[in-house]
Amino acid sequence: MPPDLVFCYSPISHVGMHIGNGQLVHAANPSRPVEVTTVDSMPIASIRRVG
Repeated sequence: MPPDLVFCYSPISHVGMHIGNGQLVHAANPSRPVEVTTVDSMPIASIRRVG
């Protein structure tokens, strides 16, 4: 099953990828490494299926 893109904040200013089990992979900004966190760690504006 393809991953979901999770768009955060309103207006949308951040996107992460849902990787299952309530987890989200994202990079907070270019100076921080990519991290895995929970989907509910940021306010969700929209979710879209890839593919």
